[in-house]
This record gives sequence, structure tokens and C-alpha cells, in this order.
Amino acid sequence: MEVILAAIAAACYFYGSYPLAFWLIAVAMFYSLLVLLKSISRPSWYTQQRAKAGLEEGKGFGMLLITKIAILAVLSLGAIRTAELAGYDRGVGNHIASLCPDRTQGLFKSCAAWMWTSQRRP
Repeated sequence: MEVILAAIAAACYFYGSYPLAFWLIAVAMFYSLLVLLKSISRPSWYTQQRAKAGLEEGKGFGMLLITKIAILAVLSLGAIRTAELAGYDRGVGNHIASLCPDRTQGLFKSCAAWMWTSQRRP
């Protein structure tokens, strides 16, 4: 499901609808995390889903973790890029800096500003 959402987000990205692409990627990341959490909390559900797909029932949990982590990494990179193009990038750095105590806020503001400016591409 998250791969389908990512494909739709890629189409939106190429057509220039960056905010829609960002939110589709965010939903795909959320869905991927939900499936991972459900598989961890209810192993019987995951085993049942593997049986429905015709796969071995006792194996595959490690591969699920690796696959979901890889998908989340790729989606995170896509979310960062589309957030930048959609104009959401400056708000995140300011929110991170506002969560810090007053004595360290200057350090975090400069780190957040550096992080977002170093990610920009011409």
C-alpha cells in the first residue's frame, strides 16, 4: 500500500503538486509504521497474513523489519525533498528550536538553520 501511495506521490511530484506529494508520502510513512507496529504487537496477525500470501508461516519477520526500515528511509528522503519544494522546510527547524531550553536555544537554532540550508539544492 505504501508503495502505491509513493508512486502516486511521485506522479504528483513530476506534475509540480508538491504539497499533495508531501502529504501522500506522510500518509505512506504513517501506514508503514502502523503495519510494522501491528506486526510487532500481534505476531499471530503477521503469521496469518503470510499464510494468506502463500509464504512460510514461521519466517520473514526479520525481513519485514529490513524492508520497512528501507521503505521508511526512502520515504523520509522524499518527504524532506517535497517539504522543501512545498515550502514547509523552514517551519520544522523553528519548531525544533522552540522545544529546546532557553540556554541552548541559540545552538539548536543555528544547527536547525544549517541543516535546512545545507539540504537545499540549486
